[in-house]
Amino acid sequence: MSYYLVKGSNGIIIKETYEKALRCQKYITHSTTKKFTCFREAEQAAFDHLNDIVPYYIPLPDHIEVNEMITISKLDKARKENQCSGR
Repeated sequence: MSYYLVKGSNGIIIKETYEKALRCQKYITHSTTKKFTCFREAEQAAFDHLNDIVPYYIPLPDHIEVNEMITISKLDKARKENQCSGR
């Protein structure tokens, strides 16, 4: 099985087919797509990219699911909600 990492200046998503990855490119700003044969490699590349684009004060997720779009704004919203709820 192959996995396709779509990454850009605002976030990432991992898809299982190239066609699905292409459809997601419109949601990821300045996107590029890379093929991986192993999910763990795609996930690690996604984390590496997130480390490069997400500000230091926004926590990254513990793991990434296939088809889960992770954007800076989504992570920042979750951070603010956690602050408001006292977590």
